[in-house]
Amino acid sequence: MFLLRSGIITIIQWQARCIIKRYQPKIIAVTGSVGKTSTKDAVYTLISEQAHVRRSRKSFNSGIGIPLTIIGAPTGWRDILKWLRNMIKGFWVMLRPWGAYPEWLVLEVGVGKPGDMDELKTWVRPDMVVVSAFGSLPSHVEFFEDEEAVWAEESAIIDVLKPNGVLVLNRDDERVYALKKRRTENQRVITFGFHEDADIAISNYAYISADGRPVGTRADLVWRNTAQSVEQTATLGKSFYYALAAAYAVYTDLFGAHPHLQDIVDTLVPPPGRLRVLEGVLDTVLIDDTYNSSPPALMHALDTLKELDTKGRKIAIIGDMLELGKFSDDAHRDAGIRAATFVDYLITVGPRAELCSQAALQHGLPQSIVFHAADADMALAHMLDIIEPADTILVKASQGVRLEKVSYGLLKDKERRHDLLVRQEKEWLDK
Repeated sequence: MFLLRSGIITIIQWQARCIIKRYQPKIIAVTGSVGKTSTKDAVYTLISEQAHVRRSRKSFNSGIGIPLTIIGAPTGWRDILKWLRNMIKGFWVMLRPWGAYPEWLVLEVGVGKPGDMDELKTWVRPDMVVVSAFGSLPSHVEFFEDEEAVWAEESAIIDVLKPNGVLVLNRDDERVYALKKRRTENQRVITFGFHEDADIAISNYAYISADGRPVGTRADLVWRNTAQSVEQTATLGKSFYYALAAAYAVYTDLFGAHPHLQDIVDTLVPPPGRLRVLEGVLDTVLIDDTYNSSPPALMHALDTLKELDTKGRKIAIIGDMLELGKFSDDAHRDAGIRAATFVDYLITVGPRAELCSQAALQHGLPQSIVFHAADADMALAHMLDIIEPADTILVKASQGVRLEKVSYGLLKDKERRHDLLVRQEKEWLDK
């Protein structure tokens, strides 16, 4: 069965190459260690106003996910019949004598191990490359010599950017901004971020509260002395505006005009599990950030919780960060030290995250407000024992820890779990 599935996947990868060669869609590749999926979704939402475009499904960014996006098929999981249907669809898209194919593809491009980008570079030549952020220590570093090797692998897609292509870079991340040196003579660079020199500059960022509860954020985005104010009530933190600004940069370059950003924001639903602000049980605020975790993403989430003006306690539930290799111990300790500066209660989950609680205790948190859980079920049970009205609760971990189970247990509107939380597909729920 495994060999049959592997063979089908190989055929699907070949089909994707053929489809690109036949239809020659323009390609926007989105890469980086942090914020790829949110950026990809924002780019798709903005340019779909003007063009026929397809994006990577969810976080399809691998050597399997990208071909499936090109074909327009879902993952087959472990179901061999679904993979066979995907293969048949691939042949149909390759060979059909009629039918429109998307003019643009927005592809999320990620790496998990050395060499992941090498094969992709042989047949995907993007018209634009958007680099979201690298951060201080990327995920998947366990499989690389060091963090510099991860950044080099993730940015390798720039090497096949078309000669007249466009590089869209995060001005606030110095490693990302340094990539401008790799452009060729006819390639252009557009920058975005909070830096005053960014082409698309973000300013006047602030939180929105209602009845003493955080409900969203607002900010201004400025391009060529034209400012647009936007506000949204779906997610917290600055990451939303980085994604929106990157998409704004893409849009203005492609179409030479300003989109009405607030109208776009009103339709732009951030992906689940990315600092989504949700109603929790017992009148609590749930900040669900359970999609995945890495050192820069966890620090951003903790800083967001710290900055909020809340009525009740600030509680952080922190699970293991995976695939960090030799950097794991220090990264977890650093998170515990950061949490110790402000949280009213800390719950850690998993063997690696226990270092967070130990570091928090060493840096001043009393034992009475620190609890370590072996798994998500234990963490949820404890949280339900100590929960109080008006608590603001951050839930954050790598996906292998499955802390979306905690978020589900704390979610008020459980009937909407499939819309609001990550990993609610049957294949995940059965695990």
